[in-house]
Amino acid sequence: MKKLFAILLVLFSVLVFVPVTAAQENFRSDEVSTLEKNEIINKDYFATGEKVTLSGTVNGDAYLAGGNIIVDGVVNGDLLVAGGDINIRGEVKGDVRAAGGSIQIDGQVGGNITTMGGSVRIDDNAEVGGSLVAGAGKIDVLGPLGRGITAGAGSLTIANKVGADVFAGVEELDLTSNASISGNLNYISQEKANISQDASITGTTKHEMPPEEEQEKENFLEALNIGWTVFKFLSSLA
Repeated sequence: MKKLFAILLVLFSVLVFVPVTAAQENFRSDEVSTLEKNEIINKDYFATGEKVTLSGTVNGDAYLAGGNIIVDGVVNGDLLVAGGDINIRGEVKGDVRAAGGSIQIDGQVGGNITTMGGSVRIDDNAEVGGSLVAGAGKIDVLGPLGRGITAGAGSLTIANKVGADVFAGVEELDLTSNASISGNLNYISQEKANISQDASITGTTKHEMPPEEEQEKENFLEALNIGWTVFKFLSSLA
């Protein structure tokens, strides 16, 4: 568990620092930053603002930071985003790395999703070709994943196909009747998972009790607090 939270914290730090240092070439910063539907960016794109909308096409990586972020266009590279409310409705051909209060995936992601937030939701009409690595208070996987899940969460709900193993450290784990895991289910929790009799798990299921519950909670909360402090600091600089 400690290793899992440490990995998530490192990934979060990389996500936040990379846009500041690497994306200087094509920069937009305003209270409202918008890439219109008819706009095409043939290089990396970087935008900040209270509201950031990407409706056009980016033929490179996109780096976005703001209070409210909507991606309903096309990113042909990776998407790196940090904000309060994040909604990805469009198409990302590469990977997504996101940190925010509320993160919702409604569109298509060709690669992996790495995220840390208050809540993370993979909607039922989303399509994710890769895996999900997430740390959040609440994680809902309602759409299909091409690969597996590694998660640390207060609650994790799986209600669709997962193409590989699931490893989770959680307080609550729910597998609905639509859940299908093409691999093993390994989870660490004080409570036994709620697994529907109609759920499908092709591999083994292993439940472990956390060895030091209170210490694990303290480590998790400490990691979240450090990450959130770093995020707010860099957001204020932007």
